[in-house]
Amino acid sequence: IPLRLVGSEMCIRDRRTSAALEKAEVGVVVLDVSESISEQDVRIIDLVLESGRALVLAFNKWDRLNDDDLENADRRRYLEREIEQDLAHVAWAPRVNISAKTGRHLDKLVPALETALTNWDRRIPTGKFNAFLAELVAEHPHPLRGGKQPRIPVSYTHLTLPTICSV
Repeated sequence: IPLRLVGSEMCIRDRRTSAALEKAEVGVVVLDVSESISEQDVRIIDLVLESGRALVLAFNKWDRLNDDDLENADRRRYLEREIEQDLAHVAWAPRVNISAKTGRHLDKLVPALETALTNWDRRIPTGKFNAFLAELVAEHPHPLRGGKQPRIPVSYTHLTLPTICSV
């Protein structure tokens, strides 16, 4: 039975998650594929993002979707649609389909963690970042102020070194 939290229990869980993320470099969010992606799942993913940590999405109970059963095929299609809609803002995060019960694909978790850490700690040259910002501003210009386009005077990248946490 999936855990559903309401009210003050949700606040306590969010505080515990935030405290764990403070000590972590990577947040591994484990999602149950036999259930729909919940608002709570999305909230935990957002906590990882807000904390500035690397993110890995682990889809557990994947062995249940490998049966050739028609119901499982429907659930798999529905899950892919859910991921596209509810997790579109984290499409860049490494995904690992695992089964804790059978141990299937758990060996793929470490490479996903390494990929997440490598990309999280990647330095983007300032010139490349400024070119990206200029392209964004050109596509979506700000309203004119006093007849002139406002400009972003300085942009820089801030590096923080990453600890691993499973939520």
